[in-house]
Amino acid sequence: MHHHLYACSRVYYFVSFFFGTSLKKQKQGFKNIPIPNGKVPYFGHLFALMRSSITVQTAQWQKELGSIMKIYVGVQPWIVVGDPYLAHEILAVNGSIASNRPYTTFSHDIYAPNQRVLHMVSSKTTADERYRMQEMEADALIERLLQHTESVNGDKEINILPHFQLVFANVIFTMMYGCQRMTSIDDPMFKRIEAIMAEGLANVNIMKELKVFLSIFSFIDYLFSHATMKWVVQDLANPLYLSLIKDALENGDPHCLVNQLKQMDHVDYDEILVTVSDLAIAGTDTPAIETMWTILILCCYQEAQQVLHDKVDTFISKHNRLPTFNDREKLPNLISTQKECMRFRPPVFYGLLHETSRDRSIIASNMRAMHMNSDIYEESEKFCQDRFINKSNKTMSALANGKIQERDQYTYGWGRRLCPGAHLAEVQIFSILVRLVAKLKIEPRIDPQGNLVFPDLDKLHEAGVMVIPTDRNVCITKRTDSLL
Repeated sequence: MHHHLYACSRVYYFVSFFFGTSLKKQKQGFKNIPIPNGKVPYFGHLFALMRSSITVQTAQWQKELGSIMKIYVGVQPWIVVGDPYLAHEILAVNGSIASNRPYTTFSHDIYAPNQRVLHMVSSKTTADERYRMQEMEADALIERLLQHTESVNGDKEINILPHFQLVFANVIFTMMYGCQRMTSIDDPMFKRIEAIMAEGLANVNIMKELKVFLSIFSFIDYLFSHATMKWVVQDLANPLYLSLIKDALENGDPHCLVNQLKQMDHVDYDEILVTVSDLAIAGTDTPAIETMWTILILCCYQEAQQVLHDKVDTFISKHNRLPTFNDREKLPNLISTQKECMRFRPPVFYGLLHETSRDRSIIASNMRAMHMNSDIYEESEKFCQDRFINKSNKTMSALANGKIQERDQYTYGWGRRLCPGAHLAEVQIFSILVRLVAKLKIEPRIDPQGNLVFPDLDKLHEAGVMVIPTDRNVCITKRTDSLL
């Protein structure tokens, strides 16, 4: 009850002047929003953010200053919100005036100049129709991991990220283009997609947006960053996507997304290109990184992993098959674990930035601070496998579209900029987890001295809006007691 009262007071304080007062009073109200120490004239907090992880630094500031603060990214002020109730009121309830996309050189001048971004993607119905495809990709993943464990050199240690990227790339590219799936992380097509993902994230970077944050240094952007940005879009990504669009329109599945978009009124070729480019990144890297964090957490918390082994085995013994997503309510421990992993290490640090239409204020949701908010979660700094076991049994995507009081995590965003592929990602991660715990074990790697080395969950780096673990090698072994 305490956190509801706390949240309501913060919501009233901020929204009352931000949406309900004159611009003059708003400016006066902004002066009352706390600002972290370390602000340097013109450069703002850039030096402080560069010295440390943005995720860790802003979460620490939020812990010190409270649910709302103002930081300066160069000369540009950002309102950073660390309370989900406040974020919901600003970005969802008042979404009609707080859902614009802030200007960046990469997104507005190079990646999608003057283009609408279409959001006709993976609705729940679409995901239901593709459950089997998602299960097939999860099966293929497990087979690849098993082959790795049984390889001649016997090396059980593996970098799991590209394997998860392949799963989600196959799902999203099949949906978009109806194209042939890729069977290996060494597939030339996948290598090209992997490069596009990496370069795309690398160019969504504060230090490559000096034109926006430090305008007097914009010539540096022009000399050093713009050429790389153009290369990524025009030479690396677009030729592949245009080729796939052409094949889909001429020879592809008539039900694939590209063909559906083409049949819509007032949709041109460029808008299709921007849409499939958005979906390629959002539908591949984001859920792959989310899954990777889940696996690393389960490696560190072996007892939690054993609980999942036991619960899935019990289901298999009773039904003589693997559980499907429609069986999810029979596996409350697995659902709670999936949600808690996303809360404990969210794969994004600010999610999608919002801009208000009234005065172009930038609003950022501090995901790390929200998910570690002790007014929302008891013992928020701890991983608690059963945290959500007695909560709502609705899917995370359904909760994200519902009442803020029922939401259990906030990674999928807010209001009009809510992630449209949330259900698709949730189903795929469930399908992977079920098969992985049924057939495999996730174990720490072993150093040359024979010591167990668990992943360090505090070692991370930011790429674009993503938070990526740097310590991501684990050992994958076959369960000798598997029932399958």
